[in-house]
Amino acid sequence: MNRKFLALAATLFVSAQLFAQKTYNATPKSGTVNNAVQQASDTLYGDFFNGTPALYKSQPLFPGYASGNNTFGDLAKVQVYGVSNICAVEGVIMWAGYKNQSSGDVNSGVRFNLYDLKSTATGQGATALKLSPDSVIRTKTISLSSIDTSSIFESGANIVLFDTPAYFDTLFAVGFDFSALTQGDTIACYTTTNTDADSSENSWEQVADSSWSTMLNNWGLDIDFAIFPIIDGTATSISTVPMQPIQIWPNPATDVVNITPKANKNVNITIVDNMGKMVLTYNNISTSISVNGLPAGIYYILVNSRQKTGYAQKLIIK
Repeated sequence: MNRKFLALAATLFVSAQLFAQKTYNATPKSGTVNNAVQQASDTLYGDFFNGTPALYKSQPLFPGYASGNNTFGDLAKVQVYGVSNICAVEGVIMWAGYKNQSSGDVNSGVRFNLYDLKSTATGQGATALKLSPDSVIRTKTISLSSIDTSSIFESGANIVLFDTPAYFDTLFAVGFDFSALTQGDTIACYTTTNTDADSSENSWEQVADSSWSTMLNNWGLDIDFAIFPIIDGTATSISTVPMQPIQIWPNPATDVVNITPKANKNVNITIVDNMGKMVLTYNNISTSISVNGLPAGIYYILVNSRQKTGYAQKLIIK
């Protein structure tokens, strides 16, 4: 029996305000999103927020987290995604469940990666040979001290943008590794509750010997990681069909961003900068929001409602 499965204990966390499911159709069980419902500067969440977020921790004998670093010497945690037409992958959003910077090292960091895939890793059952993460295509390191661990996704989402996008028209993977993390420091992301995964065995880990295996195979956990790719489905002029119930314009903006049609009283908006820091938040907005005073640059608007509709969209302020 796998040693990690024996060592596993789960500490479940239920968010009081779950970020809503995307307004387009949920990611199918195949892990593929049809291009007809992709949008510019969109985020692929799959069915993550239809389940219950969780944080799985090892037992005291083996300290650490299943979805982070631990005394098993795991090197990386990665989630596989897919698109059916070419799109640009611009960055990732990661919802961190825990961090501890006990080292006191200001240079301790978390390295976020974009991967292509290969067919040489181990899963379970008849389809044990699976597409696993392979070469790192893009990477960006963020200081551990800047990682937000808020229990509320819309105020704690860590947005990391790569210096340049990379293009995919099929499967790819996003994740984070611990190569820049100082010894003694800890980081872990939220996951779905066991068996709530959108597609079985799309969550992977790189173990101490640098080989890859699924979380189900190693830990007995059928989960998805709370790490989501930011994509641009129109980067190559692909025709798209907007599916958002709320439109945001103008974009780029200078003073005011308009909301159409009129948002209801249950809609909340959070604006974060390109490092993931929250700069503005609005509750129960009506027709417009003021961005006057924000420095020129790239921001992201996170929109959510109690009706479980939501999305992330890039906002350029001039």
